[in-house]
Amino acid sequence: SLDIAPDELTVRGKMTAIIEMLDMAATEGVTLMSLLDDGSACTRRTIVVTFLALLELARIRLIKLMQAGGSETIRVFRNEDNRADSGEPKENLL
Repeated sequence: SLDIAPDELTVRGKMTAIIEMLDMAATEGVTLMSLLDDGSACTRRTIVVTFLALLELARIRLIKLMQAGGSETIRVFRNEDNRADSGEPKENLL
């Protein structure tokens, strides 16, 4: 029989992946849907971990979440005020 070990899905790992995606996207940011549909299986666990990662990144002010109107697409942006190269101590940033 073939044993398949599941990939370790952690909030911290997802936070890092989101920041990397935002760094590649530059100023246009990414949509919330693109974060949920990143090629991995869209399971309940993946959705929950993604939302927890987004909430934590917003709480520590590394990202901004914006929506133009009530039914518009939610976009995620890197908070330029808190980039790792902004002179802040790196241990305080992801």
